[in-house]
Amino acid sequence: MKYVLLITLFLCLISTLQSQTVIVEGACFDAPIVLNPGPIINDKPSYSGVGSVLSTPGVPVDLFWDNATPAWFLMFGGQPIFINTDDTDLPPDTDAGSWPLTGAIPCTGGDPFRMSGAGTFPVEWTYFKGRRNKDQSVSLFWQTASETNNEGFYIEKSHDGRTFEQIDFLKGSGTSAETHDYSYTDTEAERGKIYYRLRQADFDGTVSYSNIIVVQGEKEMVSVFPNPIQDELQIILHESESSLAFVRDVTGKSIMEIQLSEGRNSISLSKLSSGVYFLSINVEDEMETIRIVKE
Repeated sequence: MKYVLLITLFLCLISTLQSQTVIVEGACFDAPIVLNPGPIINDKPSYSGVGSVLSTPGVPVDLFWDNATPAWFLMFGGQPIFINTDDTDLPPDTDAGSWPLTGAIPCTGGDPFRMSGAGTFPVEWTYFKGRRNKDQSVSLFWQTASETNNEGFYIEKSHDGRTFEQIDFLKGSGTSAETHDYSYTDTEAERGKIYYRLRQADFDGTVSYSNIIVVQGEKEMVSVFPNPIQDELQIILHESESSLAFVRDVTGKSIMEIQLSEGRNSISLSKLSSGVYFLSINVEDEMETIRIVKE
């Protein structure tokens, strides 16, 4: 996949390192993608999200510090795009540091990459997740740590990860420094893969977006856990008799090749250094890539 033209990253500092949120948007993206705080990696915060990049839905976007390089990495789909070698507590914006292109993926234009502060979001997200129920409906759950001038949440879904439609609206909590839990059940959820996001609206009409989550259909092909991992990684092939998997580092280099069989497979990653890796599994002629964190 080639990532071309303008990329704009807005780094939104909320209150602490753990509550920081990053938004990526620009010509490469079909819609804004929110990168939410992830685990602490090498004593620095990491960020991750999923969205549609150049008409390809479900592309993982990751931002984290790698001690081996050492550098901040901005990655799309497991491929490094930009790096910054400033050893800072938070990823620096482009006014404070240089983010050169890395790897073989071209990104052209007079302003190919920008990252800058964009103020505080009206909603500080804790999580947004979904679950497929036995009756094929989908239950959505989200939590906010604080809200400012929040009118409510428009619940949107998509079948391709690019074009979203509004399906309902839930009233927010206005202005509050307390934690609030929300839930919604999509009783008309189709059986296939569905993408969901929340469009948060202020009373003045300003909007922001949650990260995009994916709820699978009734058939799950592969399960990978735990994540983050300390030693043993469990990979379950639910219906495939066998499959080939690869573990790659942040540069895209393959460091492990694994032959999987149907059912549970226990894989030792004890020899790997702490950091971020990408597990690619060939399931029914489709390559599924999963970001894993080795503690």
